[in-house]
Amino acid sequence: MTLDKDASTAPYLERAREFQRQQQAKQAETIGLFRSVIATHPENGNAHYQLGKLLLDAGNVQEAVGHLEAAARALPQTDYVHYQLQAAYRKQSRIAEADRESQTYRELKAKNRALTVPRPMERP
Repeated sequence: MTLDKDASTAPYLERAREFQRQQQAKQAETIGLFRSVIATHPENGNAHYQLGKLLLDAGNVQEAVGHLEAAARALPQTDYVHYQLQAAYRKQSRIAEADRESQTYRELKAKNRALTVPRPMERP
């Protein structure tokens, strides 16, 4: 017996499918909003990053890469942008570029961590 044919699970499956449809609609709306921001402010690195990440999650790797590359140009010192870009490059089998972005991510993460690590107080 499959779950689809089991009457006791049918209401749960229908609720799950409805929830999935709602999430997809919200994702499409969010993508549209980021596209609007970029249309009026094409230099906005954060909007490019957020749109690229959403598109990557949605499986639109080619378009995601373009937005993540724009984000990396606008926000070159932001480690997580390089992390997402390397993930997108890997999905395209662009291994050398992915490795380069991965190295950039690690270097920036270490640098940013060093800037935020609390230092012991000095005694007068």
